[in-house]
Amino acid sequence: MFAIGNAVLFGSVTAAVRGMTTTESAETLTMYQMIFLALFFTLALPFAFAWPSPLDAGVLIANGVINAVGQYWWTRALSLAPPSAVGPFYYFMLVWSAALGFFFWGDVPTLALLGGSAIVVGSGLFLLWHETRVCTQIND
Repeated sequence: MFAIGNAVLFGSVTAAVRGMTTTESAETLTMYQMIFLALFFTLALPFAFAWPSPLDAGVLIANGVINAVGQYWWTRALSLAPPSAVGPFYYFMLVWSAALGFFFWGDVPTLALLGGSAIVVGSGLFLLWHETRVCTQIND
């Protein structure tokens, strides 16, 4: 149920961000998102704050920078193309998740997971190819 809820909310945010890119720049939208998240997570500080070690602080800062760059790229992509063209690239999260799971935790993907992932990634790439052809025909 959490995965379905996440999919619905993520799709809603994707559509909303795409709509907002008509009036706001990717930089502005990314800044709004970063400020909102910072304020939201600040609410948890009184309940579970502990000073990080220097190494942990460095990892947290690096994570924040990498996430900010990724958020900007995602927002910029949605300002340049419709969600149906950007969406198939989300499927590469399957590849990264499997690779990182194997690298960090030794999780070996099952054949069913690999087969299902191949179907999902393949359908996403087909949609990308189809949307590219449709956009090319419209522009001709």
